[in-house]
Amino acid sequence: MTLSTGMTVRRYNGRLATVQKIAVEPVDSPEPTFNLSIDLHATYFAGAPGVLVHNGTPLGQPEHSVYVLKRNGRIYYVGRFGPNETRESVLYRHSNTPRVRPPGVSARFGPGDTIEVVHNRTLTYAEARRLEHELCVRNRTYIGRGNNWRGNRDYPMGPRKFSRYYTRNACP
Repeated sequence: MTLSTGMTVRRYNGRLATVQKIAVEPVDSPEPTFNLSIDLHATYFAGAPGVLVHNGTPLGQPEHSVYVLKRNGRIYYVGRFGPNETRESVLYRHSNTPRVRPPGVSARFGPGDTIEVVHNRTLTYAEARRLEHELCVRNRTYIGRGNNWRGNRDYPMGPRKFSRYYTRNACP
C-alpha cells in the first residue's frame, strides 16, 4: 500500500495521526541513506514522529528464489530468499534456528539434510511467495508451533494475503 494524504497512521505513543501532505524535499548535498531490515518482523516505528511503518517488497521485484530442505529425499521445509541473500546465507540461518534452543530441540537444518534451490533468482517476489506457499501445501510441510522446528511453523501465506498474490497484476 502506498502512503497518501488523508491516511491514518499510528504513532509510537499510541495516538493516531492523519497524513497532511507528502513531499520530496531537495537536499543541498547527498545524505547517507540505509536499507533497514528488522529481524523477524518488518514492522517498526520510524522517524522523529515515531510512525508505525511496515517494509513491503514490491510484487514485481526480480531475482527471488525458492528452496526446499530435505531429509532422506523428503521435503520437510519450503522457503524463499531475495536478491540480497545466497544459498549459503540461507543454510547459515537454518543451521542456527531456533536461535535459543530449548533442551532437546535441534536446528532446522542438520546432519543428513540437503538444500535444493528450486528457482535461483528467476522469480519475482510475488511469484516466489506463491510458489513457496503452493509447495508448502503440496508437500505438507506445515507443522505449526511447538518444539519441532523441522518444518514450516507458519503457512508462508495467510488467507488474507491470497488476493494480493493471486491476481492478474501480481506477476508481470
